[in-house]
Amino acid sequence: MSIEVLDEMQAALRSPLDESETEEATRGRAAEDILLALVELDPNEAAFANSLGLIWQEKKHLVEAAELFLRAAQRTEALGAVVSDEDRRWIDAWRRNASVCLSQAGLPLSAAVVAQPIGDSEYREEAQTALQAARSLIPDATIEAD
Repeated sequence: MSIEVLDEMQAALRSPLDESETEEATRGRAAEDILLALVELDPNEAAFANSLGLIWQEKKHLVEAAELFLRAAQRTEALGAVVSDEDRRWIDAWRRNASVCLSQAGLPLSAAVVAQPIGDSEYREEAQTALQAARSLIPDATIEAD
């Protein structure tokens, strides 16, 4: 994808908004398209994945949002020894967001695995609360012997 295409798409987003719902939906999709392209074009920048994850979380595309939050965390973790305390807090926040999304999507096992490395106690507690809510929605499975 060329820079010119991205420039054209960004210019279209800045144009005055028609009041029609269709125009607003089209503009929203264009913004998502730009962010998704940027996620792929800049593999070292976690902010694009986070921004798109927040949009998709709001739209209830929970599994996709979780994947983007995890991608943001993994990109920052890939810095290795250069990860600062602030970066570590962002990683924990993205893992919390991913875990909450997976819990809300009815995937408690995946949510628990994603939450395991969270070091920040506040974020861990938020992930655990969402996980407990998800577990409460799953009926107990009992196997009876004949």
